[in-house]
Amino acid sequence: GMEYPVPRDWWVVRLVQWFYTDDALQYRTDLLFDNLTHPTGLVFFRCQYQTTLPRGSVGFTAKPHYDWWVALTQNLTATAPPSVGMIRQCASVWSSMFAQTMAVTDLVYSIALSSAAAFLFVIIFTTSLWQSLLVIITMLGIMGTTTGIFYLAGWTIGAVEAISLSLLLGLSVDYCMHIADEYLRLLQYATQPFGFQQRSALVQSVLVNIGAALTHAAATTVLSTCVLLFCTLKILTQLGFIMIAIFLTAIIYSLLFFCPLLILIGPGPFAITLRRRLGMTVGAALVAGALIMVYWWMRRDLIDTG
Repeated sequence: GMEYPVPRDWWVVRLVQWFYTDDALQYRTDLLFDNLTHPTGLVFFRCQYQTTLPRGSVGFTAKPHYDWWVALTQNLTATAPPSVGMIRQCASVWSSMFAQTMAVTDLVYSIALSSAAAFLFVIIFTTSLWQSLLVIITMLGIMGTTTGIFYLAGWTIGAVEAISLSLLLGLSVDYCMHIADEYLRLLQYATQPFGFQQRSALVQSVLVNIGAALTHAAATTVLSTCVLLFCTLKILTQLGFIMIAIFLTAIIYSLLFFCPLLILIGPGPFAITLRRRLGMTVGAALVAGALIMVYWWMRRDLIDTG
């Protein structure tokens, strides 16, 4: 029974009158006046909206919707009268969205740092820059193949996948590192000239010595991980599938990619001395310190801008 549109001078008064009706009971927590006896304005006003965001959407699926709402509130704040103040928006889905997007964003830094760390530690243990490079190439192949399996399975990179990929870096270097270490151990007994036939014979000796042990280790690990596939929780079954894919890909790449790589372009004989090992260790420590400083600077810049 009130006039419409409500005159400007009577708007707050009419809103207070409506506030004390039964129709406004469910909205009592959405309004706050500066003075209930003689109100002159609103201190707080909350609206609830339904969006087209699919239920259960998280991560990068929800990010465009969040950006749209941020742009809307910023535009409303800029065009509203000064008395309105800051307009804000919030939703329960945003917290999980930020958690997953940050996990995926940090994955890039994690992959870069883990690859660099693996490269440096392989250099320390093998004292061979070329051998370390071949190990890293194999690691990147394992990672790319496993990520491709994620894509073929229809998965997006969420928190579980991001954590699994971080584990992948450490797990993928295991088998090829054993092969590299045995190759260098036998390399100390090699003689010149050292060419394709000598490298081929050396790799065959490596596989005779540790090939069966590596294969059995991979098989037992995969079989023990299969129990996760029968779990009720989806996150555990997904983790089990990821771990099986990682171990199978790692052993296949180590035997069928890294070994042929050693036959074709593996390092030749060299002396592993204490001086060489100390030099490699000091150099790796300096590079690691520089990488940590770069990572800290990039993370600080990301936090400040985000």
